Amino acid sequence: MLAFRTELQKIFSTRLWWILLLVGVAISGGMGILIASNVAMSPGAPSSAFSYSYSVAGRVSYLVPLLLGTLIITNEYRYQTLSRTLLLGFSRRTVILSKMAVVAVVAFCIGVVCTTINATVVFAVVTAGGKDSMLSAPEQLGILWRTPFAFVLWGFVGLGFGLLLRNQIASIISVLGFVLVVEPVLTTLAGESDVFATVGKFLPGAANLSLIWPPDSSFTGSVVQNLPWEQGGAVMALYGVLLIGCGYVFAFRRRDIF
Repeated sequence: MLAFRTELQKIFSTRLWWILLLVGVAISGGMGILIASNVAMSPGAPSSAFSYSYSVAGRVSYLVPLLLGTLIITNEYRYQTLSRTLLLGFSRRTVILSKMAVVAVVAFCIGVVCTTINATVVFAVVTAGGKDSMLSAPEQLGILWRTPFAFVLWGFVGLGFGLLLRNQIASIISVLGFVLVVEPVLTTLAGESDVFATVGKFLPGAANLSLIWPPDSSFTGSVVQNLPWEQGGAVMALYGVLLIGCGYVFAFRRRDIF
């Protein structure tokens, strides 16, 4: 608990948490308004269109917890504060476990805020357009309660990235490159090629979509149709555990801090 409180204090004593929160709110709210406006103006919009609107936070804003997990460890290397933490008597395993706990708590809270903002703006825009918001439908409620947990899993993935790469600039570039370039290219290949289709549903982005927006509400032909939300969550958790485990074993447990 002392290590957890120490790591939590590190987060809230810097501008990192509220900057990432503002970014997540801006993305979730802004994209939610744009998509909900199209739904409100479309006559006879299907239920999948509403699900698409309510899942914006989980489909787009996951970059926020991903960066949170990455920066929470690379900041330590950049500003040389990790050595002081270890000198306080905490073992390296304790430090990693406490950082995982802090990432889980903070990412979950950011996920709740982003999901709430997303749902609020979509509800307001759709009802203002004279349509039923469909917010109380089980499908939409499932999207809303699963999204914060998806944020936690993306935070673990980011923490694993940071542990493996250590260098903050390299980690941020790698995370952005993966999210903006590598993942879309691989997803496109999976959707267009029968060879890649069998493995496309296990990509992080596809697994994330399966967790947030289950197959029964996905568009026809999506590469994630064969993954129910439980399996999508398990795949995301596996990515996080593997990355953190490899980062701890190969880059943190034995190597010098600086």
